[in-house]
Amino acid sequence: MAGEKTNTRQKMINMMYLVFIAMLALNISKEVLATIGVINEDLEISIKQLSSDNVIKYATIDNLQTQPEYQVVYPYVQRLKSKTNEYVNYIETLKNQLLDSDKEGTKYVREVVNNSNSSKPNQKMVDYQIMDKSGPLDELFFQRSNLLEAGQTYEDNFVNFRDDFISIVDSIKTNDPKYKSDEIALQNIESVLSDLDSRFDYPEDGMKLNSDGNELKFMDYEFKGFPLVASLSKMTKTQNNARYLENKLLSVILGEIAVSTGGAGVLVAYLKTPKAQYFSGEVFDGRVIMGQKSTSFDFEDENLKLVLPNKSKQKLVNGVDYDIEQGQIVFKKRLSRTGSYKLEGSVTKKDDRNEVEIAINEEFTIVEKASKATVEAIRMNILYEGLSNPVSIVLPDAVSLQPGGKTKNVKLDPNVNKSDKDLGANFYAKPVKDAKEAFIQITGIINGKREATEPKRFRVKKAPDGIGAIENDKAYKSGSSVSQFNILNGQVTGYKPADFDYEFNVEVTRFIVSVGTNQALTIDGNFIEGLAEDYVRQSPSGTPIIFSSIEAIAWEGSNKNEAFTYRVNDFTLKKQ
Repeated sequence: MAGEKTNTRQKMINMMYLVFIAMLALNISKEVLATIGVINEDLEISIKQLSSDNVIKYATIDNLQTQPEYQVVYPYVQRLKSKTNEYVNYIETLKNQLLDSDKEGTKYVREVVNNSNSSKPNQKMVDYQIMDKSGPLDELFFQRSNLLEAGQTYEDNFVNFRDDFISIVDSIKTNDPKYKSDEIALQNIESVLSDLDSRFDYPEDGMKLNSDGNELKFMDYEFKGFPLVASLSKMTKTQNNARYLENKLLSVILGEIAVSTGGAGVLVAYLKTPKAQYFSGEVFDGRVIMGQKSTSFDFEDENLKLVLPNKSKQKLVNGVDYDIEQGQIVFKKRLSRTGSYKLEGSVTKKDDRNEVEIAINEEFTIVEKASKATVEAIRMNILYEGLSNPVSIVLPDAVSLQPGGKTKNVKLDPNVNKSDKDLGANFYAKPVKDAKEAFIQITGIINGKREATEPKRFRVKKAPDGIGAIENDKAYKSGSSVSQFNILNGQVTGYKPADFDYEFNVEVTRFIVSVGTNQALTIDGNFIEGLAEDYVRQSPSGTPIIFSSIEAIAWEGSNKNEAFTYRVNDFTLKKQ
């Protein structure tokens, strides 16, 4: 009897153990489903990040579409944008349809109330742990061994996107000359097609081999019989693949344009004057010059007006008020009225591909010859923030010159070096931070009485952007081909423009680096390091490396405490 009781008890224990194992297996299954759901959400985040970066790249190309280098690829970029958006949106609509196909009322998508803190809003959540059935997708795509219309549409769209993408790349290779003449550029764009083959694999016969050695139809292989959560994740992965390929192709296009143009920007018109000021009755001989080289600076049309100090406008006439000489507009108009003048209007220039209208909006000042006091900047008619601008302050017959009470937004220093004294300077004027204008007044003793000049207004500007480079054994500026050693050991820096007559130190504090088609990385400091260093080491010879959004500080002499913020222009290097 005792034996029978023991045997019965043992059976009960064994049964409870089996129930426990089954429950444990069920819990593990839910954990797996939840994990797939987490992966799906991570892919959704990646899609958003890629989409944001793509928006920036498309905006860059849209803004520069009139430039020759961008014109040739612009229609294919627009087609890429249209086809990718259309395909990604189609899959998104399909995913939402599946989430709404909850026939059993288990609520795949539901609002969850925060029971721990009622003050916080409800959160919309997707319950991946209950998506263990394949029915919702199987019913939409399949009828026994045949594909339904929705399933055939999915397969067709997958194949069509792949074919459209190949067509876009082939069109760019055929119509953009750089991919015919530059082997590295060709390799870079063909690497996008290699990624396409791996991410959008579709055999010619539409059959795929499974792990059991059996060939299945493409849609059967991809979706039939899989839990809903796995199929949703696979669709999200396809969306991510499409955005990734779109991003990589845009990166190659922009990178190769940057290499071929050496980082050059759009055309800008500048008014250059040999002197900082002009006296009444003197010939104004300023020149409008272009800020970028081109195949021709023959102007198709000029529409120039001079705004006089009384705000009236005069239309300027070619041959009367100015001449065209060697691609420059040279003014020869005699101006007798003192005050501020503005040159406005536009010129139309034709290059080898199109016509570009360039806006002109510049100011200059005509002053009377000095009779009492003159306060003028030696180098230019503006003052630069953070820099010691040499100025000439003359008050005839006066001694003991010093700043007056109406001096504003600027510090005056009478300690002037010999070279600037030889140019006529007797003070340095250093504008305060963020000032837009400054006023200088000087006082001096004349016949025993202190007299003051009228305050002189100056415009205050930032120093012109520096020229970006990497410096190690020497400075490598934009367009240079640089060894891996010098790229990784070189210091990112900037140099003032050669025609800017001020001396100061520059130290880069932050920049963004893009190595080939890899993601752009922000680096604090002035050396390539971390993941960016890995990208450089892994990249092949000829890979473009773009340095952008370069932030820096600058200061004169050894006094770094008076450093001011300074911008450095983007530049591009090519790895040797």
